[in-house]
Amino acid sequence: MPESIETQEAADEGQRIEGLPATLEEAQRRLYAARAARVRIQQIGDDLTPAARPSADDVAGDRVADLTPKRGRGAGTEGPVRLWRVLHLLAIYRAERLRHHHSATQEVLHSAAELLAAALRVCPRTVSRWTDALEAAGLIEARPHYAEDLDASTGEVVTRVDGTVYAVALQPGHTPRLTYGDLRHRYRDLTADRAVGRTAFRYAKRINALWDEEKNMSGSTASRQGAAGDPEQTAVRVLQQWAVTPGGGEDYLDPRYSVDPDIFCENEKTSMQTVIYDLPLIADEQDPDRRRVLVHHAAGSIAAALNDDHSRAYYAGLIWQALAQGWRGLQALAAQLARLEADRREWEGLRNPPALLVARLRYPPAV
Repeated sequence: MPESIETQEAADEGQRIEGLPATLEEAQRRLYAARAARVRIQQIGDDLTPAARPSADDVAGDRVADLTPKRGRGAGTEGPVRLWRVLHLLAIYRAERLRHHHSATQEVLHSAAELLAAALRVCPRTVSRWTDALEAAGLIEARPHYAEDLDASTGEVVTRVDGTVYAVALQPGHTPRLTYGDLRHRYRDLTADRAVGRTAFRYAKRINALWDEEKNMSGSTASRQGAAGDPEQTAVRVLQQWAVTPGGGEDYLDPRYSVDPDIFCENEKTSMQTVIYDLPLIADEQDPDRRRVLVHHAAGSIAAALNDDHSRAYYAGLIWQALAQGWRGLQALAAQLARLEADRREWEGLRNPPALLVARLRYPPAV
């Protein structure tokens, strides 16, 4: 018997030396830990992936050598290169936000000449000329984008230009190209945007007003009320958000963004469409108090839009859960809300939209 015990102890010692699990439970724990470690290592690898992309100057190379105006009022300025720098900045911002690989050769984005003109302080015709010059240089490809819009006066569906689609080079030597899918993609709900004034024309008008205000306040010690930051910074922020979510960026022009978040009144609810556009922006808010206000304001707006005010806490919980996953989690929740909005418009027999949303979030489709 002692010999048997000694033999068993030796066997156990051998298992420990060789690193073999002694029980099934220990084996399962090790397997789970290994899987978790592998996921974590993958995340670390993704974080360590070189995020640096070629700069605008590196991508352009000598292709912009002949774009600098040599005569006229623009002599000595960068001319079309100014537009190139802005478009490249927007392309990089979109690529980073959507986590496109750093080796991507181009990025396709939706924007508007009016917004670009307001940011560059030129007229839209100048933006058009500069766009042609950049296309000729092989740095971008741009085409008008068309969308269907419901004419409120006639009730007919008409086709309108809702912006411009740009393919922007991200690597030296690459000539970007737009595909049929890029041109046919539905980037925004034009009818809904126009109904609430979410248009490039309106945004550009407000940005130009900020420029005029800054000019009039030159030399004054008074602080500007309204949009946070200077006009150029505000314009870039609007352009960046529009590049990620066409029609977005209105909040950067909202005077409430330059004051205390408590200004959000419980009775002032935004539309569901606005929540869908702005929900991912909560991930950018670093101040915990302000983030809390934004979450609960969005939750109240969702509850009001769905006529489900008694479930505000539930919707706030959904947003907090999505926020734990960062911008991508909030974007996924916004996509579910957009899908629900489409069903509410098209599904005549839909009697309980909140229940449908809960079911979809609880039992997401298998991928």
